[in-house]
Amino acid sequence: GAKSSRPPWMRLPRWPPWGTDGWTDYLLGSENLQIVHDALEVTRTRKARDLAGWDTFLRSVRVCLHPPPEGGNCGRCEKCVRTMLALLAHGRLAACPTFPRQDLSPADLVPIRVTSPQFRAFVAELVLPLEALGRGDLTAVLDARLAKYERHLRRRARWWRRLGRWWREPRQGAAQPVPR
Repeated sequence: GAKSSRPPWMRLPRWPPWGTDGWTDYLLGSENLQIVHDALEVTRTRKARDLAGWDTFLRSVRVCLHPPPEGGNCGRCEKCVRTMLALLAHGRLAACPTFPRQDLSPADLVPIRVTSPQFRAFVAELVLPLEALGRGDLTAVLDARLAKYERHLRRRARWWRRLGRWWREPRQGAAQPVPR
């Protein structure tokens, strides 16, 4: 028979879609494939912290989309740097042999670009653990990237307000509504 339940993601606030969306992903399933979302309330930073405590994960983690021929991770692309940063924030990067470096410098953060509200939250959650580790050099770069994203959002909001005012303004030669 049919089974109906209210999945956990329906009890969460509405998150903007980002790669997956618990409100519509069930439509991708079939009778042979069920799409299940588990623990959507857990942030990426918390998942990284939990995985950082698992030695089997640290010995075998592969996140790179363009891995070097000898295997492992390149350590330069955005996914590698993002994962390395999260592991470093939780004090476990040195225990991860699949990355070419066991530390990061501010120059290594070049690929990190804050481009979405979700990624903004991820980066913001890394600032405090990195500060606690005394990595002000990295938090300064992350703070600058967050500030740049906030400026982008303010510029975009101003643009939309101007567009809205322009749209509502009467235009010369356009038919005007007749007052009643």
